Amino acid sequence: MYKLAIVLVSSSILTFLALPAGAQSPEPQVTGTNAHYVKCQDDKGHAQQFSQTGDHDWSFLNKAGQSQAFTESSRDEWSIYLTNGKGMNVQLDLFKKLCVWQSPNGATSNSVTAAHTL
Repeated sequence: MYKLAIVLVSSSILTFLALPAGAQSPEPQVTGTNAHYVKCQDDKGHAQQFSQTGDHDWSFLNKAGQSQAFTESSRDEWSIYLTNGKGMNVQLDLFKKLCVWQSPNGATSNSVTAAHTL
């Protein structure tokens, strides 16, 4: 017995797979082009998360539960680029699994611990 799984390959092409009954559908690969949620962890182990809230709008939630708005400036195959209008730029690099922060005072990076599509 097989069940049918539909896997999104691109925005216009669907691939159909026949999986054994009871098997889990494969998770789509999360890339810069389809990610809508990214969780990072700083060097002290504190979790931080970015969630897409609109077409180019993102919300950053820090370890204290405070939210900050970011705007998506661009994407490529592996990264999402965000800015907050206060001189802070963020690259969510899903290939290197890094969250790179760049401010007028310098740059720092954190590990990406999770990323999801919608």
